[in-house]
This record gives sequence, structure tokens and C-alpha cells, in this order.
Amino acid sequence: FDRVRVPGVTDIPGEFSEDILSDIGFCKALHLVQRVRVGGLVWLAPMCNSFNWLCSHQSKRRAENGWTGDEGRSFVAEGNRAATLAFYLATLANMRGAAYVVENPPRSLLWNYLESQLGPLPGCHVSITCDRCAFNTPSSATVEISKKYRLVGNMSWLWELENKGYSGKRVRSETLNINNTEVERKRMRVS
Repeated sequence: FDRVRVPGVTDIPGEFSEDILSDIGFCKALHLVQRVRVGGLVWLAPMCNSFNWLCSHQSKRRAENGWTGDEGRSFVAEGNRAATLAFYLATLANMRGAAYVVENPPRSLLWNYLESQLGPLPGCHVSITCDRCAFNTPSSATVEISKKYRLVGNMSWLWELENKGYSGKRVRSETLNINNTEVERKRMRVS
């Protein structure tokens, strides 16, 4: 949706809303996924604020409650709904023969929530952690801080994305189960 975002128009309630939690926004998202061609790409990035592990004290996300957290708090309920809708749209994209990516920080509790509440993402066989962007803060104006993201999807070319723009930092490997075969991918130091 960001491609056609108009601040103050598409990010507020109303007929032009792109908020996936609103009926209009969800219908627009659903329509767009239905228009994606076979082999096209659907990129989903559910809000991560309530899934952030730093926020787990307020969100009350725990294994004991299936990572659903305190749904009495609006930001937790909205996060759960956004994650569920993203799962649904990923499923629809996969069924239509499109590629999809779900992005969130590597330590996000979104991954726990999806697995415990909805099961594995459909057709999913790739999970990488990569630098999506970098930023500076006033206290670290001379030091660039990389912002890592975990990308999970159903297309093998995502492995190639892992090595693009690599900053030289080592990230732990992940073992995935693809068609009952364990595959281990490691990020190596690149000069």
C-alpha cells in the first residue's frame, strides 16, 4: 500500500483508508492480493509494536497464553488481528501461486504467535535474517546502527536477498525443515 500512500488521506479512517484493521482497508488489501499474478509478490509487514519482546511486560505475551497476550489492551488486540489478517493474505497469495514475504524483527513474538495460534505459514520454506536498513540516533550520530529483519516466505530466491548489502556481521544460522529434509543456511563473512 505504501506505493500509493497519501499522508492524511490513506492513513486515516474513511473510504480511502489503507488500514488493514478497518473493513475498507482489509477489502482493499484482499482485492490487491486477488489481483496479483501467478509468480507475483505480496509483501506483508504486520505491526510489530505489541510483538516486540521489549514490550512483553505490557503486552503480557507468554507461552502460557499462546502468545496472545492481554487482549484487553487495544494495541495487543490490534496486533493479533493484524497478524491473523497477514496470515490469511499470505495463505491466499500462496493458494493463487504468488510469492509472499512476511517481515518482522527477528526477536518479534509475532513468530511465536503465528505458530501457536495459526500454525506454520503456508508453503513456507525460507526464513532469513538480514539488514533491512540502517539508522543513526542523536546519541550515535557517528555510528550507523543496522536494523535487522526476519523475512519468512515461500520463494527460494529469498536466500539471495540475504547476502545483498551485507554489513559483515555474523548472524546465527537457522535450520529449516523443507519436505522433511533439514536444511541449514549460514551467513558467512563477506569482504
